Amino acid sequence: MPQIKAKPKARAASGELIIKLGSGHKTSDAMVRFGSVEVRDATFSQSEKRRNVGTGQAALSRAVPKIVKPGFAKSSGESAPRYRADPHNPHVLIRELNGVSAKGTFVDGKFKASSK
Repeated sequence: MPQIKAKPKARAASGELIIKLGSGHKTSDAMVRFGSVEVRDATFSQSEKRRNVGTGQAALSRAVPKIVKPGFAKSSGESAPRYRADPHNPHVLIRELNGVSAKGTFVDGKFKASSK
């Protein structure tokens, strides 16, 4: 009778990501394994979790007014050019620099004002 050899156990691929969530006992609540690296989370008390959530919500409430407002404030004393498309010709840009408007295009990475 021929002998049957046992198949070797398959090893996890080195790039496999395994996430296990625990039941919240004394051990860690979650574990992430990527290849041979295993990371376990720290166990925190409910009061510490509530405090951290409150701190995060307070930080978010301070950030919301800045996040939802588009653009940024720029003082008029700065001499940085602003560019926008010409509404009548999409191939031309309008540069505003120190209160002066000029129409032109970019040539070799530099703005070149048109003579018109």
